[in-house]
Amino acid sequence: WWPDASGYLKWLMRFDLACTAVALGWVGVYAMRPGTLGGPHAWQLRATAFWAKTLYGLLSLPFVVFVVPPFNSILTHAVPTAYDEAGDTVRKL
Repeated sequence: WWPDASGYLKWLMRFDLACTAVALGWVGVYAMRPGTLGGPHAWQLRATAFWAKTLYGLLSLPFVVFVVPPFNSILTHAVPTAYDEAGDTVRKL
């Protein structure tokens, strides 16, 4: 199913990049319309930016599994780390 060990993370990062491009593109295209950066309709650009941010937040829901403690270590195989007094990275106690 996945060609290498980082397969599912790679696809999730591509999905996130596409979501970012859609949200920024939506705001960018709307900002290019005449009269949206000034004048009586400037509030519409702020509203469009709000809804693009909301859309991006909703499309980020697949990443919620990475903050749930048991799934985080299973999916990423990452070891929790911290810093000691000298600033070196060590295992978290």
